[in-house]
Amino acid sequence: MKPCEPPDVAAPRGAHASDAQAGTAAPDVSVVVPLFRNAETLPELCRRLLQVLEAAGLSCEVVLVDDCSPDGTPAVAERLVGEDLRLGLVALDRNVGQHRAVLAGLNHARGSRAVVLDGDLQDPPEFIPTLLARAQEGFDAVFAGRRGRYQSLHRTFTSFVYKSIQHVLCGVPGDAGMFIVLSRRLVERLVDFGGSHRLTVPTLIGLSGMPCTSVPMVRPRRPTGRSSYSSLRRFSLGIANILAILRWRCLPSARTGSSPRMGVARRLGACRREALE
Repeated sequence: MKPCEPPDVAAPRGAHASDAQAGTAAPDVSVVVPLFRNAETLPELCRRLLQVLEAAGLSCEVVLVDDCSPDGTPAVAERLVGEDLRLGLVALDRNVGQHRAVLAGLNHARGSRAVVLDGDLQDPPEFIPTLLARAQEGFDAVFAGRRGRYQSLHRTFTSFVYKSIQHVLCGVPGDAGMFIVLSRRLVERLVDFGGSHRLTVPTLIGLSGMPCTSVPMVRPRRPTGRSSYSSLRRFSLGIANILAILRWRCLPSARTGSSPRMGVARRLGACRREALE
């Protein structure tokens, strides 16, 4: 298989039993990118992603998840998917937020490992090989530990407080963000968490009990636009997640149940082929 080409019909690589039945080989890496107001940065992100993975000699798929973005992001994503078979699009039928959008993307990821990163170019694709190398040391999750002055001092301080509490409550690294490399077994565990939908992805990773670590990375400033998380929204989501962790710890019944409906309006490209299989 040539580097970073879409998987051909071949023997399965062990990611899913369904791959063997479908007769397709899973890629080495699945990259999941939640999208919301990323029309300007998405083309550059996809170009750099494919370039980095090709240079690393890895077969890949890129799962773009449109979280009902109100700008031109869906049209840009559809155009890119139509130009490259390694790209796929999962378009959600309503806005569910970053973390649940990531879980929807992981549900379509077939790779031996998965990479999660934002679509705003603040998570540089060039750092993926470093995270993958660290994962080879026996970790199921490797976070890019956020460093640098990529946000205001106020947001940096409140983020530090929240992440310190999160670290104490569930063991996830104190500098963890949403740029992560995941093992196949952890991807399947995250997808199966079910009723714990109110928890963030880093929190779910910590509560899984699987080995995780972080690698320091200087995070660049956002090249265009601004965060979709206002100060009030960040505060309310942080409090909700802390309360959800406490419920998880104290009430075993909170660990089971059905997640609210998260419908998929359409699938395109690699994601549509995977659904048909």
